[in-house]
Amino acid sequence: MPRNVKIVRRLALTWIPATFMISVAVAQPITYDRILLPIATGEVPGAFGSLWRPEAVVHNGDTVARDFDADQYCIAECPPRAMPPGQTGHVLFRGEPADNPGQIVFVEHPSNLVAFESRVQDLSRQAQTWGTEIPVVREDEFVSRPIELLNVPIDDRFRLMLRVYDIDGRSDGRVRVSVYSFPGNGTSIGDLDLSLIAPSGRHPRYKPAYAQFADVRSLIPSGFNAGSVIGVRVTPLTPSLRVWAFVSVTNNETQHVTTITPQ
Repeated sequence: MPRNVKIVRRLALTWIPATFMISVAVAQPITYDRILLPIATGEVPGAFGSLWRPEAVVHNGDTVARDFDADQYCIAECPPRAMPPGQTGHVLFRGEPADNPGQIVFVEHPSNLVAFESRVQDLSRQAQTWGTEIPVVREDEFVSRPIELLNVPIDDRFRLMLRVYDIDGRSDGRVRVSVYSFPGNGTSIGDLDLSLIAPSGRHPRYKPAYAQFADVRSLIPSGFNAGSVIGVRVTPLTPSLRVWAFVSVTNNETQHVTTITPQ
């Protein structure tokens, strides 16, 4: 899948055989790397009086400026903004709905020296915890093979949420969610097919296609002794679909969150 490309006009100098130079405008492409912030909403109320606030910070560790393009408060599409070398700042969120919480940002290639930190914090208990770090996912981490999420607890003291993202925003994406005993040989004991919802709204290029599933325990057959933890497998069903997924595990009493991610 090619990176996002934007054409700009820059001044280039070209030698002509008659010992003089002329200036010509040459179209040169700027390529962008796509990076997913999985939780990029405004403040969202949750269960048991919790109030969740996501936050993300970006730092340009390169020696040159890099264009940074995120979904900001613009009537039309915002132009990319140059990040000077060494600059650090917050990524502003537009308060997207919790039913599609991700945001795709575009960073001028190469972006390997542009660093991120993302977390979510329960404001109702902010004196007790700084929150939980949420992975920031670069495009090459999206895969068309099955994703294994291991050691997921099934104790009812915890709330589970499986989140699945497609960075290309396809409208036909489908995945199969399977659970299996852990430890074991990975044989599925329960399955469910999910359709990812394609992004909509004013700026869909900044949004992934998305699906979430909160009732992972329901895939365990009645009476089956699955132990205390299970494995969760997410398998793309649509050809060439590229996905990334994780499970959040939230304690009902403390509201502390653990993320289970592909490793």
